[in-house]
Amino acid sequence: MNESQAPVDSLYVRLTSFGQEHYPATEYIALLIRSLAQDACRSRRFTHYFCQIIERSRDIYNDINNLIQEYEENSDLNLTEKMNLFKKFTKMIMDLEEYLNRSFGIMGAETRLLETDNDSSELEEDAELDARIVNPRSIERWNDHKAELTNIMTQLHTKDSFEPPSEDWETRAEIKLCHDTLVWCTAVFNTIERVTELQNSVAMRCRISLNMACSQLLQQPLSAFSDNHANLVLHCAMKVCLLQHLQINAISSDNTDEWAKMA
Repeated sequence: MNESQAPVDSLYVRLTSFGQEHYPATEYIALLIRSLAQDACRSRRFTHYFCQIIERSRDIYNDINNLIQEYEENSDLNLTEKMNLFKKFTKMIMDLEEYLNRSFGIMGAETRLLETDNDSSELEEDAELDARIVNPRSIERWNDHKAELTNIMTQLHTKDSFEPPSEDWETRAEIKLCHDTLVWCTAVFNTIERVTELQNSVAMRCRISLNMACSQLLQQPLSAFSDNHANLVLHCAMKVCLLQHLQINAISSDNTDEWAKMA
């Protein structure tokens, strides 16, 4: 996809609407932002969170270009001022490239976990996606990626080398992550409901617990939402998926209560 092919009002165009043309020193950052934005538009998890990371990166990118413009065009600067300005935007470039590369790595891992074969039929693609959603590794990696992205988000907004954001970024980030988590937990639950066939009594108890946990999650007002609600759903889902994935038909009475306990 390129900007000439994208609809004028598309998410991709909005995410990559830079304030000005980039300089050679920031060309790589512009490429990373465009690539990450393209992937974010079709991502299945952390979509809102990725978009905020891109928006913040784009603002820092614009700040860097403004500093470069001042460095090149302001003839009133003395040598010391020019050197300080050069050091400042150089440090910003290095830090922003690091966080964008880390974000790109997480996006790549997400794609490998959840992307289906585009050459498959619609039914085959749906079946493959279902299998990927309820794969225990896919569920397990949710928390790992969430922690990594939260660290990147925090660094982009608090790093000394960057200009501080003017908005209440923490509240905005929390709301976006809540939405992403609700969407993902609902997808996991709905897929399990559709594709799993659990027969033994322990598995059925796990599934009932999952149903209850997901219901509690969806009933929470956004202001009261916490990681504990999402973790409960994913913890339940992990156990249900493991039972299905490993095709366990009987579990000894010694660990029945442990497997059925969901929190």
